[in-house]
Amino acid sequence: MDLTDVYRAEYGRCVATLVRLLGDINLAEEAVQDAFAVALQKWPVPPPNPGAWIVTTARNRAIDRLRRESTREARHAQALQVRQPATGRVARAHRRPARRAARRRRER
Repeated sequence: MDLTDVYRAEYGRCVATLVRLLGDINLAEEAVQDAFAVALQKWPVPPPNPGAWIVTTARNRAIDRLRRESTREARHAQALQVRQPATGRVARAHRRPARRAARRRRER
């Protein structure tokens, strides 16, 4: 049995399993496709239960993607706080220590 046979036999089952777990058909399909791409690179011959391997790999990839996307909003908001979008300058809160240091040098 080669990867093409595994794909034909297991793709539908793997996607259905992940849709039940994730509730998102697009994410499930993308994760299964990614898992088959990994299988193409890693398998010299398919393992004894290739469907389980595909589901596990796809599930892990989907969870990683969901985690990445859940923190993306916070990371973007944090980046906007550091940089002012209109001027591209560093936010004032980050310039205050430099101003204080300059003021101290002048007072000496």
